[in-house]
Amino acid sequence: MFNSRACSLSETCSETGSSAESPSFELTNVYGKPTSGVMKDVVMVQGNQKIEVDVTPLMEGLTLFHCHQQLHMDYGFKLLFNAT
Repeated sequence: MFNSRACSLSETCSETGSSAESPSFELTNVYGKPTSGVMKDVVMVQGNQKIEVDVTPLMEGLTLFHCHQQLHMDYGFKLLFNAT
């Protein structure tokens, strides 16, 4: 399992490259509150807030985890990882 802190200071983030039929990450902490069993492929995050997710890629290869706001991606809010 790939553990990641994600979506700080953004509105929407998602992982691409996984099956459209299955959510691609589990929310483990939302704004300081622990959670479990909440599966998503896109999540809205309020400004100046933070969420934590566990990512389990559903297939091998490159996967892009990113914000849906272009300005945030331009400033580096994206992560490309290789699932093997």
